Amino acid sequence: MKDYKKYLNPANNVPMIEVLEGNSIVSDINNTGKKVSIKHYLNTYLFPVGRNENDQLLFPLYYRVIFNRQSVKIKSSIQKVFSAEEFVIEELSDENKKLMEREALTLTYVVSKIYTEVIDVQKRQQVDTEKPSKQEKQALEFDINQIFSDFDYSEYELPAIIDSALLSKMQEFAVSIGQESQLSTLISYSKRTNPYHLLQYLIPKDKRWKDMEKQLHKNVWFFNFYYNDFVSQQNKYQDLRASITDSLHGDFNSTFSQYCQDTAREDLQRLDQDVNHLIQYISSKKNI
Repeated sequence: MKDYKKYLNPANNVPMIEVLEGNSIVSDINNTGKKVSIKHYLNTYLFPVGRNENDQLLFPLYYRVIFNRQSVKIKSSIQKVFSAEEFVIEELSDENKKLMEREALTLTYVVSKIYTEVIDVQKRQQVDTEKPSKQEKQALEFDINQIFSDFDYSEYELPAIIDSALLSKMQEFAVSIGQESQLSTLISYSKRTNPYHLLQYLIPKDKRWKDMEKQLHKNVWFFNFYYNDFVSQQNKYQDLRASITDSLHGDFNSTFSQYCQDTAREDLQRLDQDVNHLIQYISSKKNI
């Protein structure tokens, strides 16, 4: 058999690891009333990406999400590769187990958030779920493959979450000054709106937006720069960047707070508090 063919026909027993078994945090994150299963595995259907010091073939990490009798397989956001020989739960280092656990918790959070939002829509619209019309059935079906077809982990990374929180705060402020429609139009025409850029665009048009800027610590608007500097000093967040679940259920808040203190700048002393406030605020919203 040629070398390339043996990689296209791997052994049937592709190693899979489910790191969340018995994890107490899962019950706080999963509000679906159903099991969400996240299994990491090595994609041995692909060509190996190299060899380790033991001359063992290395493969990229993927995961399988199983929920509601549906499943989907996606490449992991963890920036590491493994050999089949070392990819055994008993052989994995605590560091690697923690990486997979963090990613699995984020994925569980995503599934739970989207699924419960679908259920809420059903309740609000009072749809007859036992005998829905054809259009209602198409609208209310929960298709996990569709959800993860363009899944981007960075959308749940903390800089994106803070931007979402700031935009949400701005939308609330826009309602209070009668500019909800104008702001929604501006946001809708941009794939990724920078809140600070948008705010600076609005202030010359209406000085009341200056009050919005003063509501939060000035450095919150530049959180992504402080976050990138923080990550550059934290090995644990380099292989898998910090997500919303790292803040809500992990140790990101305490670690980032220590970073702010160690930086020894007065203008950072309140930054960690405002960041935590915004994350708590946006996590209660239906669209995050």
